[in-house]
Amino acid sequence: MSKNILAPIVLFVYNRLWHTQQTVEALKANKLAEESMLCIYSDGPKNESDLAKVSEMRKYLKTITGFKSLTIVERDKNYGLSRSIITGVTEIVNKYDKIIVLEDDLITSPFFLTYMNASLNYYKNEKQVVQVTGYMYPMKVKTEYDNLLLPLTSSWGWGTWKRAWKYFDIKAKGWEKLFSVNELKNRFDFGGSYPFSEMLRYQMQGKIDSWAIRWYWTVFKANGLIAYPKSSYIINIGMDGSGVNCGDDYGWNNKKISRKNIHDLDNYNFQSDICSSEFVFPDVKNFFSKLYGCFK
Repeated sequence: MSKNILAPIVLFVYNRLWHTQQTVEALKANKLAEESMLCIYSDGPKNESDLAKVSEMRKYLKTITGFKSLTIVERDKNYGLSRSIITGVTEIVNKYDKIIVLEDDLITSPFFLTYMNASLNYYKNEKQVVQVTGYMYPMKVKTEYDNLLLPLTSSWGWGTWKRAWKYFDIKAKGWEKLFSVNELKNRFDFGGSYPFSEMLRYQMQGKIDSWAIRWYWTVFKANGLIAYPKSSYIINIGMDGSGVNCGDDYGWNNKKISRKNIHDLDNYNFQSDICSSEFVFPDVKNFFSKLYGCFK
C-alpha cells in the first residue's frame, strides 16, 4: 500500500435517511474505509415538517462506525445543498489539501476509495487536472489506461485539491460572454450537445441553485481537465424525485459499477499525457444529445 496520506471523505446529508444508510453501508465496504477520515455535514431543517426527519438522521449518524475517525457537523440553520457543499468543501480542503466528496444518494464500488486516492495522488502536481471523479457516463470506453481526461466536471463522487478549489468562482464572473460569443457557448455546451449554458443562465437568474454549474464555468475558463475512470465506480439511487436537483434518471445512471480488484494505490495505469481524451468525444456528445432529447 502506498504511503501517501489518504484524502478525507466528506458526505453531505439532509433528511433522506434510507438513501444515506445505503450510501454509508456501501462506503463502509470499501477497502480503505477503516483507514479513512469521514466528515459528515448535516444541514439544518428548512421548516418544522423537516425537523423530525433531520433529527432522525442525526441520531443515525452518531451510530456510524467503520472509519478511522468520524466528525459530524450539524448546521443550526438550513444552508441548502449549494451553500452547504461550497462551505463544507472549502473548510475541509483548506485544512487537508485534498478531499473526496459524496452526497447522500451515491452507491460506491468497494474499490471507489482506492481508485480516488490513487487518482488524487497521481495528478496532485498536474495543474491542468483540477478534479477527479469516480463516475463515468454509461458507455463503453476502449483505452489502455484505467482512466481518461475530459473537460467536463462531475458532481457524483468526486475529489479535488486546495490548489484547484481556491479558484472556485462563486459569482461566475464573465458568464454573459457565453451569449455573445457563439464559439464559446458551443464549446461550453460540449459541441452543442447539452445546454450547460442555459443551466448557468438559470443559476445567475436565481431560477436554480447549483454549485456544480458554477464549478464547471470556473474549470472551463481555466481549460481544466477532469480525470474520469474507464468504467464507473458510482451509481446514483437518488433519481426518484427525493433530491434537490435530481428527478428521473433519463439515462445518467450505470447499471453496474466497477469492481476492478486493485488493492495497491500504485498499481493503476493512469493517462500520463495531460490532454483531453478526444477519441471519446463523439460518444460523449452522442450521450448528451440523447439525454437532452429526453427533456424536449
